[in-house]
Amino acid sequence: HFPDAIISARHILSHSSSIRDDGENYRGVIGETLESFFTPNNPNWVDGNHFSDKPIGYFCYSNLGLGLIAQCIENISGQRFDIYAHDNIIKPMGMDCGFNWSLVSDEDVKNSSPLFRRLGNDNFWTVQTDGDPISKPRPIVNAKDNLTLKDYKIGTNGLILGPQGGLRANIENLATIGQVILGANPFFDDGLRANVMKDVWQ
Repeated sequence: HFPDAIISARHILSHSSSIRDDGENYRGVIGETLESFFTPNNPNWVDGNHFSDKPIGYFCYSNLGLGLIAQCIENISGQRFDIYAHDNIIKPMGMDCGFNWSLVSDEDVKNSSPLFRRLGNDNFWTVQTDGDPISKPRPIVNAKDNLTLKDYKIGTNGLILGPQGGLRANIENLATIGQVILGANPFFDDGLRANVMKDVWQ
């Protein structure tokens, strides 16, 4: 709704970019593009509901924005997002984790636990995501028309590898990330950490 406004990475990462989610429609699917969420006459357009009426600078939560960041990373680096994140962040930080189980060791996958949710009003618990990832090709992705990850063209759909919440990590990995943010782990230099910690909106 604000075509002349410049959207920065900081706007997207702080959920102040004027992009929003429409319900739970933010899964990446091989065979679709991220562009389909933002252009009319596409399967994920949803009447343009991914554009907020609030201008840039106002908080409006968006999983889709993380897909845009991942897609930028792919187009700049020429690498798939999950591989870039592993090689440049996850591995250098000494962690065994990954997006949608990408490059996670068999040992850690075997020790994982799926998320459950209640189904309907009968209080029946069912697996919400993952199930038995050790038995599936990893990373685990959504696809249509019998497509596979081999059919994915890098830089066309930043959502498929799960930057919007698909990190599969254990409590030790999360503690490591917390130590980086707090400065106890020197992975970020002081200038970068201070930049990351700046308030963007209140």
